[in-house]
Amino acid sequence: MKYRVAPIPGFYRQVKIILKKYPRFIKDLEDYFELLENTGPIGRAMPGFPALFKDRLAIKSHNIGERGEVRIISYHDPASGKSIIVPLLIYLKSDLPNPPHSMISAAVKELRELIDQT
Repeated sequence: MKYRVAPIPGFYRQVKIILKKYPRFIKDLEDYFELLENTGPIGRAMPGFPALFKDRLAIKSHNIGERGEVRIISYHDPASGKSIIVPLLIYLKSDLPNPPHSMISAAVKELRELIDQT
């Protein structure tokens, strides 16, 4: 099954911040999206947030392993029957060890607003 990867606008704002520090990271992110399209959601389900998955991503261009730096939180609800994965948050572990509940809730709210607009 092929999945569609559709990040929310807030995700791209966060990517820009990471690209300032790691300009060649864009290739790693493109590879990650391709993997999601072919395999579906990866990572661990987040406790307290059904349908949210947290994943690690290496920054290969800077020789930083997946335990070291980037975390991505994505939404995928298999019960909906849709094959869409929505990356919500991306952050550097060194800047933010764990995102606060309010940050995750704001990203989910942004997703809900986008769904309501369509």
